[in-house]
Amino acid sequence: MSKLHIQHTTRRLIALLLSMTAWLAAGPLPVQAADETLVVGIFPRRPAIQTEAMFRPLIEHLRQTLHRPVRLEVPPDFPAFWQAVSESRYQLVHYNQYHYVRTHKEFGYRVVAMNEEYGDTRIRGTLWVRKDSGIKTAADLKHKKVVFGGGPKAMISYIVATDLLRQAGLQEGDYVSQFTINPTHAMMAVYYRQGVAAGLNLNAPKQPILQRKIDFDEVTPLLIADPIALHPWAVTAAVSPQLQADITAALLQLNDSAVGIETLQHADLTGLRPATDADYDPHRRIIERVLGESY
Repeated sequence: MSKLHIQHTTRRLIALLLSMTAWLAAGPLPVQAADETLVVGIFPRRPAIQTEAMFRPLIEHLRQTLHRPVRLEVPPDFPAFWQAVSESRYQLVHYNQYHYVRTHKEFGYRVVAMNEEYGDTRIRGTLWVRKDSGIKTAADLKHKKVVFGGGPKAMISYIVATDLLRQAGLQEGDYVSQFTINPTHAMMAVYYRQGVAAGLNLNAPKQPILQRKIDFDEVTPLLIADPIALHPWAVTAAVSPQLQADITAALLQLNDSAVGIETLQHADLTGLRPATDADYDPHRRIIERVLGESY
């Protein structure tokens, strides 16, 4: 082999190594191959078995519309869900507003749509009590047990509910906090007198699972928050702009046909609507007040 040929080969190898180094530094390739599975994660707002059944038609719609394999994952609880989200294991994720603003800042998640429930894209956090509990004002909660579903990252049932308590003059230590696996269990705990108040939302009486489990004539709202944007859908930073546009179009087109509306209703939704990052600025302010975290 000539000296000139060796020099030429060496230069090619160096160029290849430099190219590979630049590619690795740029991070993961965008998710765009048509045969690559799109993994969709749904947060455990409800029991996992129920969530899987509710969203199965929507997953099938994405599979047919995007012409690629789509797999649904529903972790059993919020810690497991957050672990998966923080590791970017889902390309498309449906989660609460706290999850979104944090992952947007820390991992580059991008919002693509938001829920519409019962004809509204907004939700109002609420503290619920039994009518026969004797609790008439927030001051009556002192030294009593308040139940929060889903843990301290649950936007409505904990963060907004806690903000309501703070605005009413109650601080940490004025009441006993208890967490349940999800908001549904929090409401059931109050209904069965295992706590005196539960953080949920104002539309709780419209939820079929709760309608089957408790009598809403026995409970009443104690504190009600101002409305804020509902739960978002977002993609990870690894999703290509083209796939993001395709996912957004696939979700929003569900609003435009009888079959799509039926699919939404199966997921307890009345629509999926366009969303922007700015829609979640009010949530950022609440989170900073309650948790001291800035997103």
